[in-house]
Amino acid sequence: QTSETGGYDKRRQTMLKSFEHYVARIQNPPADGCKKDALIREIYAAGLCRETQSLGRLEYLGYLDKVLWTRLAEMCGATLSRELTLSIIAVLNETARCGRLSDVLAQLLQSHEPKDRKAESPFGCLFRTACLAAMDRDCALRDLESILQLLVHVYARLEHTPIRRVALRLTSLALWEHLPELRRNHEFREFPQLRQHWQHHIAKKMKRAPPFEANFFPFLIDTITRIVEAQTNEASGEEWSLRCIARFLELCTDLLLQLPTRRFLHLVMVDARILERITMSKRASHKHIAPLLTAFRRAMDFKIVDQTGQVPALDEELAKRRARIYGFQCTCFTAKPDDAYIREIAFIPSAHLASRTTLHEILLRLPDDTLVEVASNALAVLPHDVAASQPQLLVQALLNDLCDRSEMSLEANSVSLYPTEAVLWGEIPHETDWPLALPKLNLQFLTFHDYLLRSFALYRLESAHEIRADIARVIRRVQPQAATGGTGFTGWSRFAVSCSCEVTHVTKPPLGKLYPAEVLCQVTVDFAVFGERGLALRQEWEQLREHDVVFLLCLDLSPARVSPSPGISKSAGSNPGIRHLADDDEHFPKKYGIRAVR
Repeated sequence: QTSETGGYDKRRQTMLKSFEHYVARIQNPPADGCKKDALIREIYAAGLCRETQSLGRLEYLGYLDKVLWTRLAEMCGATLSRELTLSIIAVLNETARCGRLSDVLAQLLQSHEPKDRKAESPFGCLFRTACLAAMDRDCALRDLESILQLLVHVYARLEHTPIRRVALRLTSLALWEHLPELRRNHEFREFPQLRQHWQHHIAKKMKRAPPFEANFFPFLIDTITRIVEAQTNEASGEEWSLRCIARFLELCTDLLLQLPTRRFLHLVMVDARILERITMSKRASHKHIAPLLTAFRRAMDFKIVDQTGQVPALDEELAKRRARIYGFQCTCFTAKPDDAYIREIAFIPSAHLASRTTLHEILLRLPDDTLVEVASNALAVLPHDVAASQPQLLVQALLNDLCDRSEMSLEANSVSLYPTEAVLWGEIPHETDWPLALPKLNLQFLTFHDYLLRSFALYRLESAHEIRADIARVIRRVQPQAATGGTGFTGWSRFAVSCSCEVTHVTKPPLGKLYPAEVLCQVTVDFAVFGERGLALRQEWEQLREHDVVFLLCLDLSPARVSPSPGISKSAGSNPGIRHLADDDEHFPKKYGIRAVR
């Protein structure tokens, strides 16, 4: 490890020294196109487009505007080199990380926009080349992750007309070429106006070669499916596989939360069963994948009519789902009417079958041939060959299609405004180069309810971040230590005093609620330990009024409760370096014995 780290530092110093060789050539780029290509290849081969520090310097010197985008405009309509494409993508991603992508893109699009609207723009040429590179089966995972990151930034800026004109082609009606005819005809029956657009699309397709836009997202879904199901023993390969899956989930979540991109893409993702495939994989429990997978599932299950943007009424959505369960029961009975167990299923109330636990038990007891016939022929859940070869995927797909989904409004109402210890050191994300499962306040929202949910989630995380900083600062001041018979404090804080708490009264939950209507407790605070300062502190505490918010912390540093963390001593007070532990460090609650925050 030491030799590898030293070699990396040596290569980094060599790269930064060689950077000075290109400064003058970037500031005064050659006019000849071949010399520009040679300069781009040299910089890419030197690894300057891989490091954040060198990318920042390249962006500061105007490498994107003076060299890359100028050469892109000259090569527009022709085949772009791999070095040029990946260099532009890397610099654009670095510009987005610094928060300047919108201004930079607006300037580049305005200065290099072609006069002829039918001609391909430089951005359209870059977008097409990047998508074709991602569709190459030999594309490296690191390059695929960069392309997916660029797509995330592009679809977050659809307010720019040149971007919108190019990007929305990937999510058009042409995607439905990859849907089974049974599912496509079902959508045409529900929305007859789409049949005319589909016939017009087929007529245009027969006159000219099919564009790549119709195949990009289906091919990308297949690529991610292979990455999810593949097994790798190399640490670097596993990391880039996880990064690609994380970027894909971030991209899909953003696309599903905008109506222009959700309209036709949502049905393609449902048919591909990518949600079920990732959920069933071992990578679903990874700390960076799990939050993104939850956000992706919520975006997939968002209750909205994709073609009209209307929110269905609760009774309409319930009746539609009950009708689907009833169709499942009728199909099972038609397949094997003489089977006693299937006859029993046919007479189970639909509301009872809508429970995920009940339906899961029933599906596991059904014969495989009956389950495959019902799912593939009648309900069009999966193709017959896939349903027969992957029974676990078939069960998960049926559960997601038939079972009731949790109401997002009920989940939001059941969440406390104030964080607990699990939220403070578990759900709050910290700065990282991995994608974060944070709601984005874009220019577009599915509904007002969607906007309110995103705002509530961001407000809750922001307030929890500030509360965590206050709690961590107070805990450091009181300096908890393991003592005989419990936990002692060697420091002090004005509004953080040791106390005893006893719950005195708990009332039953109201009808339809899961939590008690009222919980009363008696808190005893002893100011005698502060000596002369105790009287002044008591007067400040007595100024607390109704609706003032205070937090109750439970700290336990007894040896039986403290689990040792690697590289950190057991006693928080005996280790001077413990004070420099970051507030968001996962070892912070363990070392200070934080058991509960209320």
